[in-house]
Amino acid sequence: MSEINYTDKTTDLYSVAQAAEMLNLSFGRNKFYKLLVEQEILSNDHYPNDFMSNHQLMVYRQKSIVKYGRISYSIIPFFTQRGLTYISKFLKEKGII
Repeated sequence: MSEINYTDKTTDLYSVAQAAEMLNLSFGRNKFYKLLVEQEILSNDHYPNDFMSNHQLMVYRQKSIVKYGRISYSIIPFFTQRGLTYISKFLKEKGII
């Protein structure tokens, strides 16, 4: 899976919330996350599936979180411009939008 770091600005990336807004979805970020997991675009931990990663349709950032003295990680997925086009077509084919 493709991991990028926070300083990588070589490509335009869009958060799930931004993608939901840009796609004019009738629901917000949380329902979009749930839909992406249900459709197996994202894993339960929010990693993009192999297809999305291998075709550079999505990337993710790993954010470390310190809670109660322990470090845990949160995965933050992002769509590329090509990924937005793909997910729009995918959602239309599924009759979601």
